Amino acid sequence: MGVNNLTLLGNFGRDPEEKILKNGDTLCRFSVGVGELVKGEQKTTWFNCVAFGSKAQYILRSCQKGSGVFVEGPFRSEEYEGKVRWTMFVNNIVVYNNRKPGNDHGKS
Repeated sequence: MGVNNLTLLGNFGRDPEEKILKNGDTLCRFSVGVGELVKGEQKTTWFNCVAFGSKAQYILRSCQKGSGVFVEGPFRSEEYEGKVRWTMFVNNIVVYNNRKPGNDHGKS
């Protein structure tokens, strides 16, 4: 048995996008940019994230492009066949814990 958990501290790259699922649950998609210095130059790595239910609702209510965010969750890779019969791979971090940096009361 292994451990699949990523922890990110970065900023929203775009406003969170809402989708209501067939079962009525809320889904939220967003990207998080994490900056680091590489050989003296600033480099940003982007991560796609997805949240469900109350976590998604919290993010949609309180976060926007540029907001700082702390995110934890497992890395998931999904595969599906595109419209032109290409196999597509989508990598996401499924959020199970999030909060705004510096705000211990902002957990959802």
